[in-house]
Formats: sequence, C-alpha cells, structure tokens
Amino acid sequence: MEDWREEEILITVRAYPEPSERYIETSCVAGITRDGRIFRLHPIPDRLLASENRFRKYDVLRLRVKRSEDPRPESHRVDLDHGFPQVRHIGTKNAWAERNRWVEPFRARSIEELKVDDVRISRSLALIRPRKIDRLEIKPKESDDWQEKQRAKLSRISFVMPERVEPLEFIPYRFSYHFQCDDDRCRGHRMSIVDWEVAQSYRKWREDYEEKWEEKFRQKYEEQLLKKDLQFFVGTMMKHPKSWIIIGLYYPPRQSKVPNIQLPLIT
Repeated sequence: MEDWREEEILITVRAYPEPSERYIETSCVAGITRDGRIFRLHPIPDRLLASENRFRKYDVLRLRVKRSEDPRPESHRVDLDHGFPQVRHIGTKNAWAERNRWVEPFRARSIEELKVDDVRISRSLALIRPRKIDRLEIKPKESDDWQEKQRAKLSRISFVMPERVEPLEFIPYRFSYHFQCDDDRCRGHRMSIVDWEVAQSYRKWREDYEEKWEEKFRQKYEEQLLKKDLQFFVGTMMKHPKSWIIIGLYYPPRQSKVPNIQLPLIT
C-alpha cells in the first residue's frame, strides 16, 4: 500500500459536482505538479469544504495524496484531513504565459492519439487544441439523470453541514462541442462539457435573463471564446474508460495577437 506524500499541484480542472454515496457530492478535479505529472484528485466534496479550504482554478495547493484504487494512471486520493493549503495563485498576465508553461505537459495532439486499448497504461487526462470547432450544441436531457437514489444522497447534506449550503441543482441541459482534432485520422467528435464554469454560467444567466439565457450563453461559449485560443481539458470516465468528455475549458488569447514574450520559469 502506497504511503501518503505531499505534492504541490496547480488546479486546472473543476467539474460540476455529482451525487456521491460516501461524500454526499464530489467534483472531478485535476491538476499538474511542478515537474509535469498529471493528477486526477478524489474525493473533493468541493462545495462542502470548510471556508479555509476553498480554492479556485489555477491555485497551487499543497496536498497529501497517494495512488487510488481507480485503475486510470493519473488517479490519486486526497487526504481530506490534511486540508488544502494554498501556495499561490497563477494569474493571466503576459497572455497567460505562466499558466501555459505549467499546463504544457497536459498537451496531446488529438483524441485519436490518446486512444490506447489498455486503460492501465493509457493517458486518461489531456489538453487538446482542436483544429476546428464547428458548433456548440445545447440539448435538453431526455430524463432526470439523478433518480431517487441520487437525490437521497444529496438530502443528507442538512444533517452533516452546520451552515446552510445551497442544494446542488440538476442541470437539465447537455452542453456539447462539435469539433475536429488536428489529426488526419479525426472524423470529428461531439463531446459533452462538464466544466463547473459552464454549468454556473447556465444557472446565473437563467436567473438573470430567464427564457433568454441561451442567447447570453451562446454569446460567450459560441462566439467570444472561439475568438480566443480555446482548448479542451479532456478526460475519461471511470465506468467508461474509453469514452472521453470535456472536463474543462482553457482559453488564453490567441498568440498571433500578443507580443513575443519569454515564458517564466516555474517557481
């Protein structure tokens, strides 16, 4: 059995939470170490963490981790008792130069490059830059994914949390990008998006704009972000290790519009 060890990890992915039998709800969280090792982190009951343990994307955290029973090679268990001490936050100055330096080891050419039969040795997390993004699809879900059993898990929150936490909301739409990889083997993909930011955009704009929320949503995710260097953090699902979804968006400015700069060393 592997011992706990301490790692400094830049958080790059936070997916929208899902119901959990043991932890009430958990989020898919991923990040990268200073020396370029990619980690999937579990369990992270993100919204239920004490205020001193709350974190943002692009925070560098000092965590205690060890390999988990999940066969995907990047998967690690986090010691929740150790807390989530923040080392620093990586900002966007110099056209995201420092973030770019950190995330580069995540990069893969295409989904086709990532498809390896043996899930124990294949990558299950990556960052890809699509050659072309065709469109954003917004489709109502045919049924409520959270059936009675899942909702029963979430109902326990009132018994374990001393302060009020807003109930986790089921998102009734499936958001997907249709895109093509920069690979001659690619015949196109339609991939669901589970990024927390995307789900929160829907929730906020539905509240602010009511039936006109989709117009605002498309303005950002189908127009504004496509003017940037939009890339996708992608990952596989534990129950379907050969299926890929978009777990996070990465959108620095296009390099053709920024000055030639020297990337800083990671410190």
